[in-house]
Parts: sequence; C-alpha cells; structure tokens
Amino acid sequence: MDYSYGLPRLSADVEELRERQKKLERYINYLLEKKAENLGKLEKKIAEQERQIERLKERTELMAKDNLRMKEHVNKLTEVVEFLANKQKRDERLKL
Repeated sequence: MDYSYGLPRLSADVEELRERQKKLERYINYLLEKKAENLGKLEKKIAEQERQIERLKERTELMAKDNLRMKEHVNKLTEVVEFLANKQKRDERLKL
C-alpha cells in the first residue's frame, strides 16, 4: 500500500486544523476580553444606579419629614385662626 499520497494530504489537513484552532483561540480571547470589558461597564452602571437609588431614598425621607412639618404647621395655624375667629365672635357678642 502506498502512503506517500496520504501523508502530504494528512499533513496539509493537520496544518489547516492548526490554523483554524489558532483563529478560534484568538476569537475566544477577543470574546473573553469583550466580556470582561462589558462586565466592567455593567458593574459601573449598576453601582451608579444603586447610588441614585440611595439618593432618591434620602430625598424621599427628607420630603416625608418636610410634609410632616408642614402638616404640623398648618394644624397650628388652623388652631390660631379658629381661636381668633372664636375670640372675634365672643367680642361681637359682648358688644351686643
């Protein structure tokens, strides 16, 4: 049996497969680099969103405190107005 024809062909096929493997390895490395890059960007965005959420929570708490203070202030003003109205009614009744 003559193997002289098959060996060069086999050698060429092996060389072609090695080239394909190198290309695939380069592509895999490229994809891994992109993955790491995208993960870094994603982590930064997530961290920024978490900071924004914290700021919004703080602002919401401050607004709730301000609303409570405003309600208390309005209640006190209402009491004063009612007191003055009652006093005016009393004064008018006394004049009569």
